[in-house]
Amino acid sequence: MAVSASKQTFIQNLQQAINQLLISKGSLKDCDNQYYANGFNAGGAHAITDADVAQYNLTAADVAAGMTMAENLDKFFTNQTPAVADYQTTLQKLRTI
Repeated sequence: MAVSASKQTFIQNLQQAINQLLISKGSLKDCDNQYYANGFNAGGAHAITDADVAQYNLTAADVAAGMTMAENLDKFFTNQTPAVADYQTTLQKLRTI
């Protein structure tokens, strides 16, 4: 009985994690669309600068790395080959926002 309950808990945890990932995937895609549509990207009409994000203890490069991570996550989900990078460092840096 304990193993069965443990399996049920595992499945519920897995489903919850997958649901959270899918919500995050959609949110990241929305951010990607905003980033380019508003010209926030480097070279864009309203590029994010270090001064824009200094209050968050971030740099424009940190934001760009976050967008690169989001774009590569989308590649992963759409059967494309994502670039290899240190995404864990990017996650740790940006999660403080």
